[in-house]
Amino acid sequence: MFKHRVRLRIVTKKDRPNVIQDFRARKVIVDGVSYWKLLTFKRYDPLPVPPPRAIDITNKGKLITEARYYTGTGEYEYLVDDVESKRFQPFTTNQRLSLINQIKKANSKKKATWQEHLPTIVSIAGLVIMLTLVFVFWKDITQPSLNAMSKADSITDKQLEIMKVWQEIIQKKQLISEKEIADNLPDPPPN
Repeated sequence: MFKHRVRLRIVTKKDRPNVIQDFRARKVIVDGVSYWKLLTFKRYDPLPVPPPRAIDITNKGKLITEARYYTGTGEYEYLVDDVESKRFQPFTTNQRLSLINQIKKANSKKKATWQEHLPTIVSIAGLVIMLTLVFVFWKDITQPSLNAMSKADSITDKQLEIMKVWQEIIQKKQLISEKEIADNLPDPPPN
C-alpha cells in the first residue's frame, strides 16, 4: 500500500528550472535492506530511505519527504529543514500605520459588486411587490368589510325602530285598536 508521499525536485541542468513531481511511496524490506518504492506511471522506482530529519508528517498523519534528484548522476539528495528558525521582527508603529492606511485606501477604491448589494435589493423588491399587490387588490380586500358594515347599519336601523315601538307601548302612547288589528289581519282562506 502506497501511503507515504515523496516530492521530487528533478534537476536537469543548472540553467533550467527544476521539475517538481509528487509521488506515492511505500517502505519495502528485501534481504534486510529497506528502501522506498515510488509508484510512477510505468514502473516502481526504488528510493533510499530518507533520514528522520527529512521526514515530515501531514495533517492526516502521512509521512512526506522532499528530495532533489540529479538526472546526470542519478543520486537523491534529501532536503532537511534548518533547525534554527529566524525570528521575524514585529512592525514598528509607523509601519503599522502605513499598512492600515494602505488597507483603508484599497477598501475605498474597491468597487462594490451587485452580489454585495443583493440582500438589500431583494428586501426592497419584496416590499415593493407587497405594496403593489395591496394597491391592486385593495377593492377585493376591503369589499367584504364594507358589505358587513352596510348590513350592520340596516340591522341597527331596524333595532332602533323596534326600540321606539316598544318604548311607545311601554309608555302607553301608542294604542292599537281592535279595528286596526282586524284590518291588518290577512283574509281567511276559502273553504
